[in-house]
Amino acid sequence: MNIYLAMRLINRTRDAELYSQRLEKATIGKDSFLEVTTNELEQPLYHALNIIKSLSNQSMTDKQQLLEQQLERLLYLVNDLKDFTRIRFQDFKIDVHPVNMQMIIQHVLTMHEKKIKKTHIRLYKHMNPKLLVQADEQRVGQILYRVLETAIAHAGNGDVILTVLHLNTDVRLLVEGAGPEPIQQKAADETGQSIGKAIIEQMGGTYSIDLLQNGIRFIITLPFGGYEQVLKDNEKFIITNDQPLFNENLPRLLIVEDDVIHAEVLQTLLQGQYAIEVVHCPEEALSIIQQKRPDFLLIDEVMPGMGGIALTKYIRQYYSYIDLPIIMLVANEYPTNISLILESGANDYIRKPATKEMLLSRLSAIALTKEAMGKAIQHEMAFLQAQINPHFLYNALSSIISFCYTDGERAGHLLTMLSTYLRYILESGKDGQRATLEKELEIIHAYVEIEQARFGDKLTVILTVEETLDVAKVEIPSLLIQPLVENAIRHGIFEKDGNGTVFIEIKRRQNNLSIQVRDDGVGMTEEQVKALNNGENIFSNGIGFTNVLRRVKEMPSATLSITSKKDEGTTMIFIQPLKELQHVENYYGRG
Repeated sequence: MNIYLAMRLINRTRDAELYSQRLEKATIGKDSFLEVTTNELEQPLYHALNIIKSLSNQSMTDKQQLLEQQLERLLYLVNDLKDFTRIRFQDFKIDVHPVNMQMIIQHVLTMHEKKIKKTHIRLYKHMNPKLLVQADEQRVGQILYRVLETAIAHAGNGDVILTVLHLNTDVRLLVEGAGPEPIQQKAADETGQSIGKAIIEQMGGTYSIDLLQNGIRFIITLPFGGYEQVLKDNEKFIITNDQPLFNENLPRLLIVEDDVIHAEVLQTLLQGQYAIEVVHCPEEALSIIQQKRPDFLLIDEVMPGMGGIALTKYIRQYYSYIDLPIIMLVANEYPTNISLILESGANDYIRKPATKEMLLSRLSAIALTKEAMGKAIQHEMAFLQAQINPHFLYNALSSIISFCYTDGERAGHLLTMLSTYLRYILESGKDGQRATLEKELEIIHAYVEIEQARFGDKLTVILTVEETLDVAKVEIPSLLIQPLVENAIRHGIFEKDGNGTVFIEIKRRQNNLSIQVRDDGVGMTEEQVKALNNGENIFSNGIGFTNVLRRVKEMPSATLSITSKKDEGTTMIFIQPLKELQHVENYYGRG
């Protein structure tokens, strides 16, 4: 009998383990199905909601407003399901930052407006309009939606009271729905409330429910986030849907999205704010960028063939973060995925599907950053211009004055060269920090002629440019070659006993442009070369190698190297991706 009972126990234990494994697999399968389904539901819901909101410029009917509210309600429910699965998978992340509590509550109340109007419920609100909390705005909104819905259901024809109080380091939100007389208790949505409790606790707050004799009370606390600063009257600004966001000439936005419906929705949301062009594959995007560079790029992360990350990496070989800002549209916000996106060269990312407000705010922030960086570049160019060696000007003018007594024609020619040199130096910041190779060669020619007028046969400069390069179209950083030539002449040749030569060689190296400046001057020690490569300024006059080196380090896929041997000479090599302008006149603002 003992053996028989033991065998039965073993069999039942084995069956229990088998059923437990099946149940675990079924639970995982259910959760995975729920996560996939909610992800699939979220995007079309956002599309429908955004299309409805795009009609706000026109007079919306009550049915359209009701449809918008119901779509947003359904979207909140889908977000609840997504949070539920993420909590189960222990993959739950929140974006905590200071948010205005009144704005969230006002939005949620708007969604319940019709329900409140059709009942005899009285609504009371008590809050400071400037109060901020540290929270995830979207998730607080979906929690308050459910809380308010439950409070309205328990209030019957009574009152709904919302009170927001600042208590030391916390902000307490009290939502109470109570009727005029005792009512039959209604069970709260336990799953929904447990999700809300878990989310609030993730934000560092608390969440509790009290069932009253005649209603229900929710008490939620969140960390205090300060008080919103109010703009002065002369600082106020208004953005309307009828006016461009920046100026009358709309910024050019290129959307790269293989999903035709999503691309149409994005275009609908942003039309009127941007001059939009839509392409559905990376190859088309590269063609458009090469022909007419847009101001901003909106790229979908997942596309057939070359994906968004690979496309961004390719673009960053030729355009910096400021030259061509890129926002990536992502399907998830897993830390590893976001790291890959930012490392590829994207300025920012937006999780799909995105609202109109989110798109406009991110694009606006990047535009303001781009404008600020443009001003910084102008200041940098002014800084470089201010470093023109006054001794060079003095010596050049002295040479010209001496030629005025002996060779007037030569003096006039040198004045023309000096004028060309100074004009280019002083105007180099107006068109940004880039110029054509042709313009840079002009200033080198002018500079070399002025220096040769002083030193005669002591200085020889040999310039060779590969014939396949169109110097009128090849684009390089302005004021880059001239400082290298100046260093070679002043610190290599002029300090040498006897004559010296500077060799300038410009050629194509596969898809790159190579500019080599070599001299047979006095050279430098290993310590001096190391100091220069580390960014130390060992020469006190001129625009300087260190400034050029710093600018090159900020360029995508560009390098500047220096090698030298004492008494043998110095070689400096600059390499950058080869970029040829398609419309030179338009690029310089003369078209």
